[in-house]
Amino acid sequence: MFSLDGKLLPIDNLKVSCSKQYKDKDMSGQSSSTHSSEQGDKGVVISVSGTIPFKNELLLTELYDIFSQKDENGDRKVFRVGNRAARLFRVRQAKFFGKLSSQEHSTLMAWEISFSMREHNSVSEQIEKRDREQNKPQQNQNTQHQQALMDAEEALK
Repeated sequence: MFSLDGKLLPIDNLKVSCSKQYKDKDMSGQSSSTHSSEQGDKGVVISVSGTIPFKNELLLTELYDIFSQKDENGDRKVFRVGNRAARLFRVRQAKFFGKLSSQEHSTLMAWEISFSMREHNSVSEQIEKRDREQNKPQQNQNTQHQQALMDAEEALK
């Protein structure tokens, strides 16, 4: 079962896989060291594949329309994802990325379809944002400047 914004997509032979990548950069230079610098946790990628029977051709057109949807800012639409594998990876929202592909199945009267979605507003992203807000430098008030402004206002009265 796979749903977007509560709408079930009746894809036959559905296969859903999730993957998460931890980006890092090799810091060893020309040596045999294994040192690397971490470059953050990336969002989960959901890969979906399956078949759509020829008799249900409207579903393929509808899937293309969903894939092409934009929000009011012209960005790709963020969808609520309903799927067991996505739930196990704690993915609640995702956007389409990459390509939506379809080709005729070699033996069945159906299209083989595949597409990918990338997690939106991941748990890692939320934690990083929260940490930035908590650790942001505090701006101290310049009381002398503030007092000078109040004195100037008093003088104008």
